[in-house]
Amino acid sequence: MMLSSGRTWVLLLGCLPGALPLGSLWAQDPAPTLPPEPDPAQQKEAEKFVRDKYKSDYAKKSPADLQGLAHKLLLYGSQVTGDLPVRFVLLREARDLAVKSGDLDIALSATDEMAKSFAVDWGALRMAVLTRGQATLQGADAGRTLALAYLDVAEFYLRKDAYDPAQAALTKGEAAAKGSQEAALLAWVQERRTELKAIQQEYAKVKPEIEKKGDGDLQAVGRFYCLVKDDWDRGLPLLEQGGASDLRNAAAKDRAEPKEAMARAEIGDLWWELGATDRFGRYRDRLQARGVRWYRLAVKDLTGKLQTRTEERIKAFESRSLGTEVECVPGVGYRTRGLTLLPSAGDGLYELGVRKGRPCAVMQDNGTDGRCLYFDIADGWAEKEGGVDIVLEYFDGSSGTSLYIEYYPSEQAAAKEQSKASDVVTLGGSNTWKTVTFRVAAAYFRNRFVNCDFRVVSIGANVAVHRVVVRRK
Repeated sequence: MMLSSGRTWVLLLGCLPGALPLGSLWAQDPAPTLPPEPDPAQQKEAEKFVRDKYKSDYAKKSPADLQGLAHKLLLYGSQVTGDLPVRFVLLREARDLAVKSGDLDIALSATDEMAKSFAVDWGALRMAVLTRGQATLQGADAGRTLALAYLDVAEFYLRKDAYDPAQAALTKGEAAAKGSQEAALLAWVQERRTELKAIQQEYAKVKPEIEKKGDGDLQAVGRFYCLVKDDWDRGLPLLEQGGASDLRNAAAKDRAEPKEAMARAEIGDLWWELGATDRFGRYRDRLQARGVRWYRLAVKDLTGKLQTRTEERIKAFESRSLGTEVECVPGVGYRTRGLTLLPSAGDGLYELGVRKGRPCAVMQDNGTDGRCLYFDIADGWAEKEGGVDIVLEYFDGSSGTSLYIEYYPSEQAAAKEQSKASDVVTLGGSNTWKTVTFRVAAAYFRNRFVNCDFRVVSIGANVAVHRVVVRRK
């Protein structure tokens, strides 16, 4: 099966250091040593202390009271350092109370804190929370929230080469996505299940070599991690030491991480041209995506024909790989496919956070009337003509706040800096996630809008944005 470049999944992969001994090449960077979960007797004693200390809070039973106590225990549990059993129980109780009251944000935050502090299985903790949380989260909105959370668990297990629990998470994610009644989300999860199955099949072929540690086939394992799994941090050192001469040369130059534009363009050429050969035709997109990564670092500092050719290759790859829509999901577990949220700066200040289980970018006060998020579309996709729909998922918070898109409708408008605003959506204060589609008859996306292509504007209060999609009509 040819592995599609598909959606870009940003994985938190550790970088392997330079000169590693062969015997350690298979392993990811070791995790910091954490204390084990306290034994049952210690937890029982700590639980008695916690329940006595917050006795009056535990006596209140309304969902709002339970959420307030869960938040309090999470806060204190994150701060306790000297008494590990008490820290563990505070976080455990915060998790359980949050699940009971239907606050998935606090429950997941508590599991995150537990995994930071103790040698526990983050994925298993999250799966337990999500399974229990399904009883309190209802409706299509809950379906999307759960599906995204299960996707994050699947990525966690994928990084560990733990494919069976990853597939189990995606199975639950697919069921949740069906409940969301959102076709695009369901297709996303199903696409990831198909990709994961293909990766698992290829992993089975190289697993015996991985288990041989440094005595195995470095080239086979390196090709698996780079070309199948798209885990270049783990795969490049293996290709550098055990790959065929062309792979070894490209990997060595890549790992040197040069700063000069010409050297970066050369690395881009090596990967691009390997992807163009019949020998690596199956992995063309993966190899050329790696080349494009280096081209993007180099292109602004190149000149003449080399710059032109580099720009053309970037655009050709983007046009070929992105299809009819580009997408950005900012926040925890950031994902992007052809659409990038610019860094927080100027009047585009924001903080990354979570609202009701969904990762998001939360606009911040910048000293002006308008709060903004700036987005850049991949050039190869943006150059196609025609109207687009811009789909925005936002948190319907402060009532009366206005939300709209600002862009240039034509080249002439861009030259005169005459931007255009879309229709305006007014927030209703429902404190739920909502989706709006802004229909744009014509847009000029050429990096002319403050060095990007458009911005989302809020007038009134901070607005949390979970997902932005630009789709060709």
